[in-house]
Amino acid sequence: MKVLSPFSLLFLLPGLCLMGCVGSNGPAAPEKTDTSLFQSFGGDTIPCGEPVSITLWAGQSIDAGTVGVTITDGTLCIEIRTNDGWVLSETHVAVATELDSIPQTGSGNPKVGQFLFQTEHVPPVDSFSYCTDPLDYLYEAGDVFIAVHAKVLKLDAAGDIVQEETAWADGLPFPGRNWATYFTYFVEECSGGEECTLTVTYPNGGEELCVDYPYVLTWNSSGEPADPVRIELLRLGTVCRVIADGTANTGSYEWTAESCDGETDGYAIRVTELACGAVDESDGPFRILICGGGE
Repeated sequence: MKVLSPFSLLFLLPGLCLMGCVGSNGPAAPEKTDTSLFQSFGGDTIPCGEPVSITLWAGQSIDAGTVGVTITDGTLCIEIRTNDGWVLSETHVAVATELDSIPQTGSGNPKVGQFLFQTEHVPPVDSFSYCTDPLDYLYEAGDVFIAVHAKVLKLDAAGDIVQEETAWADGLPFPGRNWATYFTYFVEECSGGEECTLTVTYPNGGEELCVDYPYVLTWNSSGEPADPVRIELLRLGTVCRVIADGTANTGSYEWTAESCDGETDGYAIRVTELACGAVDESDGPFRILICGGGE
């Protein structure tokens, strides 16, 4: 399982049953629809994606477990799992295609009481999963935003509560003033057709780029040159800029380097072949620096 630290689904699908599964004494999650992700099609195209594991932080700095996201045979699951004597007393999950669609106050703090998926665990449990089956729907590849909140308890050897904390899955901060976080998960499109491949070749890790200087981003693809691609700039595993959307799959794209919020480290390029769903990103992080002016 790929581990993303600090960043990188449970999401809403029309006509699908959403379940609390592999559960731990928790009720099923309620059914909900959201036509912004899938549309009824009846074909054999299914979503797929790379498994990820993200740290569950209690009290901002305590490693209390993990949040795992997987898609297996078209079924997507989020598993919240604790460790080191911590257990879950409540779990809350919100997912949307845009950050603004996650319930928040006017100042940008998440409203966990309004998250669609929430369970009170009585007695407390050490893991809980939410799953959905999107096999009958057409998916358009893209990112979804997810926030995982939990109330966690620390138990001693006798099973007595010795500590209580709020926990969040690691990620980027919400706009508000508290420490709540969210992350993104990229869902690909898979089908029974001929396999399509794509490999990012530059930048591919270790490079130092300069703000306002021109560079040629390159990739190799088995797709057709006329097929559209999306090129994104990631920082710490999360999209911070869309460089191009729908440009031709020529294997290269000239880009004037821009950073995100002035940060210098942790960047990657991701290229997605929109016709077949093939996707790849830089093998390692590169830097974007201010070098005293562009060319």
